[in-house]
Parts: sequence; C-alpha cells; structure tokens
Amino acid sequence: MRPHALAFGVLGTAGALALLPFFGPARAQPGDAPAAPTTAAPTTAAPETEAEGDAAAEPERSPEDVARRSRALATVNGERITVGDVEDTLARQTPFLRARFARPGRLAEMVRDLVQVRLMAAEAERRGYGDNPLVVRQTRQNAVQVLMRTEFDERMRPESVPDEDVRAYFDAHPDEFRREAMVRASSILVATREEAEALLAELREADLATFRQTARDRSIDPYTKLRGGDLRFFARTGLPARANPDDEPVAGPLVEAAFALADGGEVGDLAPEPVAVRDDFAVVKLTGARPAEVTDFERAEGPIRIRLWRERRQEALDIFVRDLRERAAPVLHLERMNAIVLDTEEDHPGLPADAPEPAKAPEPAESPSAPAESPPAPAPAAE
Repeated sequence: MRPHALAFGVLGTAGALALLPFFGPARAQPGDAPAAPTTAAPTTAAPETEAEGDAAAEPERSPEDVARRSRALATVNGERITVGDVEDTLARQTPFLRARFARPGRLAEMVRDLVQVRLMAAEAERRGYGDNPLVVRQTRQNAVQVLMRTEFDERMRPESVPDEDVRAYFDAHPDEFRREAMVRASSILVATREEAEALLAELREADLATFRQTARDRSIDPYTKLRGGDLRFFARTGLPARANPDDEPVAGPLVEAAFALADGGEVGDLAPEPVAVRDDFAVVKLTGARPAEVTDFERAEGPIRIRLWRERRQEALDIFVRDLRERAAPVLHLERMNAIVLDTEEDHPGLPADAPEPAKAPEPAESPSAPAESPPAPAPAAE
C-alpha cells in the first residue's frame, strides 16, 4: 500500500489532523489502491461535494499551463508536491475557504501542511500501519466511492437522458402533473345541534388560535381534536393531499361545507350553520384554499429528467452488482446469525432499556450495491 492511500486510511479514520483536507491528489503509482475523500469531518476545510468533484475534472490544458502546473513546490522522499497539486486541492474547497488562501502566507502554510502529511504518511507506512484494520477498511470504502463516481456518476448524468424519453414520460403520466383544487378546514364536533349553534355564536369573531384551542377542549372527534380540529388539505372527493397520505378521508358533509366556503367566501370564514355529520354536528372553519394547478412540460422537464436518470442509474448499478455476484458466487451462511452477540442493558447498566441510540455520522457502505448519494428528484407538482 502506498503512503498516500495509507494517509487517507489512518488519518481519515482517526479524524485527528486538520492537515488531511489539504492532502492533494497523489500521483498514481503501480499497485496503488484508489483513494477518495474521507468521511471524517475536517476542521479546516469543507469536504468535497459531488458537484465540486465533478467541477474538478481535468480540463484540456495548453503545454505552457501543463509546464506551469508541473513545477515542484516541495519534494518529500523523492515525491514532488507541485503547483497543480495545490491548485487542485484548493479547487475542491468552498469559495469561502479559497478566499482565505488569498491572504499572504496562507499558501506557504498549506504547502508546509502538505509536506507534513506526506512525511507522516511515509512514516506510518514504514511502521506497518498499512495493514492496520482501520486503514484497510477506510481504503476499501474510499475505493468503492471512487468506483461509484467513475463508473456511474461520471458516465451517466441527468443530461444524458434523451429529450424524447422525458417528453414520453410527461405524456404518459398526465395525472402526476395536475393537482385538483383543494381546501383546508378545521372542525369542532359536538353531540347536539344546540351545542353547535352555541359554539358557532361564540366563535364567529374568534381567530384561528382560539378556534383550535376550543377544538382541543370540546371536540368529541378523537382523530382531529389533538390537532385543534385541523382536517388539513383535501380534495372535493374528501381524499387527503399527497403530502398527508395517512389521513382518513374527510366526511362528505364537511367537504361540501368547506368547498362552499371556498367558492363563495374567504379563508377564515365559518360555515353559517352547524353541519350534520352522521348523528353529530360540527362547526366548520375554512383555513386554506389551493386552486387547481397544471404543471406544463417546461416546468416538469427538469424533475422528470432527474427521476429517469436516477432510475436508470440504479438499474445499471443493479446489473453491475448482479454480474459481480455471479462471477464471485459469494456463499452466505445466514443460519449462523444467531451466533452474533449484541450489546444488552447489562453491558451498559446506566442506559435505560428504551433509550434511543446515540446519533452518529453515516459511513459509506462497503458493499458496491450501495449507490453513491445523489440529489433527490423534486415532485413535479408539489402539494
């Protein structure tokens, strides 16, 4: 294992040195393990993002620029740290951090830090840390990240999805790009018309906060009273908005009352009469309204393209992993999983049995079947 890969493993796993973010791209050597940005949180530079990594792709350069970038700023154990190494390292940082290095002396400090990392990596290699399990594990994870980026992210991009495929999806899924008119209402359900009429008179000039507090105190509907009577957004069918798919359909009389308010009144209005709901009666207040909306192709094109790209990328990844499994024919002994010993309350006597697990930063998956993180595709028509 080369010292460069070792530095990524040992220093990245420990997360103890602020120098690591300044560790620029190493010159490739025969037998090198692929290296990628570590997952440890740096203290002096922001981690490289996917977009920044793409932006750092090697452009075409003139012979003069190649010669300029190849000039050595330092030599460590026969290896050169060049102008290009420093420029590439800076290119992976945020604009704010790059601006900091415009100050006098900061670039020289960075070069000294790079030298120190190379020295420590070489010494760690000399002492045999290349075989340390932490280093091996981190190097494997970094190699998977580089594989994912090189074989999938750089070869398959959203703009590679053909325009005709985007249009075909739009034409084939019209319901995804239309939103029905919706209203939002709150209700207070009581047992008798007389009680509802009294509430209606009491709340006619009340604001929404008072209405909702009254619902919590006096509504007999267990489903909505804890939400202050809020029925949230629903369509003329009574079905909830896609943003709240677990909500129950709203009763027909409440739907009619809410849409009547929306059609002829304003948000904040109360239904003029109590609304009969089966054997009970409700006071209904309109709290929101959304007109029907149709998303045209121009606005839908970007989200569709991202959706198709993600689906096709995942399909390519699934095929890739399937081929790996067929070639390697891994053998699993899942029946032996009962031999796994997990920590119990006895192992941590001060921890309650129902205590939540402590939060920790996610690690990159060791399995090549785990896709690299990609930007989420927004819904074509948000609710």
